[in-house]
Amino acid sequence: MSSEVAECSICMEPLSGLPLAALPCKHVYHNDCITTWIRSSAAAVPKCPVCRSKTKRNQIIGPLYFTIPASEARPNAQPTLTTTIGQTEDVVDLSYATDLQTNFDKAHKSLEEKTALLEKANQQIERFKAQAIQHQSEHLRLQESLSRSQLQLRYVKALRGCRSTVSQRTSTNATVERITAGSIGADIG
Repeated sequence: MSSEVAECSICMEPLSGLPLAALPCKHVYHNDCITTWIRSSAAAVPKCPVCRSKTKRNQIIGPLYFTIPASEARPNAQPTLTTTIGQTEDVVDLSYATDLQTNFDKAHKSLEEKTALLEKANQQIERFKAQAIQHQSEHLRLQESLSRSQLQLRYVKALRGCRSTVSQRTSTNATVERITAGSIGADIG
């Protein structure tokens, strides 16, 4: 087993002894080093110092503390590089899986809400279609009624015209009768 101890890529000090933190890309640093790095980054979106993958302050996984079971503990021994990195990767994987599950749950809930809204919208569209058909039917009925009313109005106007003509002829006939009666009476007298 190698006695190498991994170093923090930021401060170049051994990763043992201080609280550690990891980024989603699984690179491990001292918690203080990576927190300061992210906070002081001039870029709008900070990047991992090693692989340059984009990250955010809330994506720092840590601080990480490792406990070595008594059966594995050696007196005055530091955790080995393999143990530290393996445990860190396990924590990063678990954190990443938890984040994925949380995002999936949120997306699923959002999908269910949008599906319910879509169902309501489709029901409302069906109601509007039924109302449109009803209004169209009412419109046709009113047009037919208007046509009948216009026909009746023309008929009434025609009757008034006839009445006026009949009235004039009646008046003319009455005048003729008076004249005729007057001339017959004069002939008799």
